Amino acid sequence: MAKPPKKIAGSTSVDPSVSTPRALPDAPGALRLDAGEIAGSDSTPGSSTATVMPEAIGQRPSVIVSQMLDVQQHSPTRRAGLGPSPDSATHQASAIDVPRGASPQPPQFIDPELAALLTSAESSAEGIRYDKHKKTYVEMDGGTVMVRRNPDGSFQQTHAGELSPSGDLIEQIPGTRLWRRIEPVTATAKRPQPAPDSSPVETAEATPGPSKRSRPEQTDNVSTDADTLMQTLFSRQAGVLDLSSGQWRNWAKVTRPETGDSIEIGGAYYQIVSRERQPDTGLVYLQHPGFAPEGGYDAFEHMLREDSSRQPKWALKRNGQWNVLENHPPFEMPMTQYVAGAFKYLSDHSQSAIARAVFDHSTQSRAVDNHALSMMVLTFRHWTDRVNNEAPTTRGLLDPLMLLPTLPTRPDKLYPGGILSLPSSSSVPFVRLDFDPQKFSGPWDTYAAAPTPANLRALFTTLLQDNGYSVNPSTRALQEGALIFHREGIAAVFVLKLPRIVGSSIPRPTLPGAEISSSVFQSRLSVTTQRTLDLHMAQNQVIYLMGGTQQTDQGKPTLFMVREG
Repeated sequence: MAKPPKKIAGSTSVDPSVSTPRALPDAPGALRLDAGEIAGSDSTPGSSTATVMPEAIGQRPSVIVSQMLDVQQHSPTRRAGLGPSPDSATHQASAIDVPRGASPQPPQFIDPELAALLTSAESSAEGIRYDKHKKTYVEMDGGTVMVRRNPDGSFQQTHAGELSPSGDLIEQIPGTRLWRRIEPVTATAKRPQPAPDSSPVETAEATPGPSKRSRPEQTDNVSTDADTLMQTLFSRQAGVLDLSSGQWRNWAKVTRPETGDSIEIGGAYYQIVSRERQPDTGLVYLQHPGFAPEGGYDAFEHMLREDSSRQPKWALKRNGQWNVLENHPPFEMPMTQYVAGAFKYLSDHSQSAIARAVFDHSTQSRAVDNHALSMMVLTFRHWTDRVNNEAPTTRGLLDPLMLLPTLPTRPDKLYPGGILSLPSSSSVPFVRLDFDPQKFSGPWDTYAAAPTPANLRALFTTLLQDNGYSVNPSTRALQEGALIFHREGIAAVFVLKLPRIVGSSIPRPTLPGAEISSSVFQSRLSVTTQRTLDLHMAQNQVIYLMGGTQQTDQGKPTLFMVREG
């Protein structure tokens, strides 16, 4: 009797085109606190836990990615104009045989019920949506499709049943969040011939993206924001030279400038933004003759809004030669638009205040230089797309709530924590964050019809979740209606209290962190855990906030958040 053939266990393959962010491991002795415990309350069954870990110097927080969601296991995929989808084995075989973008492929739209579980297309300027496993989707005419980013920065249709994307290349429709198929170039199309004597100019079609990238050919030893951008741009640019005439060539000088930094390209000299803080970096910024580095935030934002062609241009050094990125500006929009696209419902004043705070934090009261530009670019692009863009190295720039300064309190005999005075809603420094009720009229109208503490807590929960934060689901009544929340990839826990407000003053019956330091709470902890908790608090990894409603200086209602502590 013949023996049946041996079964060969299938091996899993990893798509090299998908960059998997580095997981942030638990540090030794890391403390896991239930959000209810942080607020001075027993945790409820089923409540989620928040991890607070000490941050090593130079270590960036990362997103933890789970196993890829198999769409076909949960919901059938709809292929436009065709019958039922073939099985996954057929898809895997075709993925090997069909070259990328070789022939038009009907889009495979995912089921509308599954699409409803994805993040909103409004959460990114490109309209990219994500499932809980961080897989990417976009909207096309007819439905939602799964896509993957290729190493050259292009996007290609795919589905959960194949190892490598085999669908059509697609692109975003300018001015919208919808995507369309890219028409393939025919074989008879002539390729432009490079000019015989031109300066090296590189094009980069993709924005700085994945955290997993190849090393550039020339790097520096010091790990900085500029070096991070340099590595990203080397790995993301298409590698095709664009030898057309560029505006930046008019910035050249025949002789080396007597003052300031400059580089030489093709026998001409170009002034660059100061790299005093990064003298050996392989990424610099060509300086437009009309650009004033010492102009401050208002001048810089005005330039981006009114004449963005005057902004500095990237130049990368490869094999000892400088190459200018012709069609890929560092700032694709004004700073306030980056903020508005990354965070919903903010008042116009808060959008401007946050952008100014990033600018001030990056420049540190200096003129705009190489380091400041790189910090701002990394920050705004990371906020817009936290999955595909590297995080800034400065902890305070990871989130606007971490940029909020701690407000002082004045002593008071009746209140151990003193009395905190709310700053004006039109304060120029970033000292408070305001949400505009007109931008979320539905949830606001529900609260306004019955302005109870419970409804205020529900309103803030909606706003935080819509902005990408994870709110602890515990319904147990916490002191001052506290909400415990965090953002994936950031080693910090936010405690938002909703206290009683008297005019523009907030009485503080307890000191910030009183719940954690109380004897009742401490009695539940071991000696080791107590030491770990003290370390977390010393590293400011628990951030205390207060929120509520108030009338603005213009007499309009607003939801505000400030930082105490």
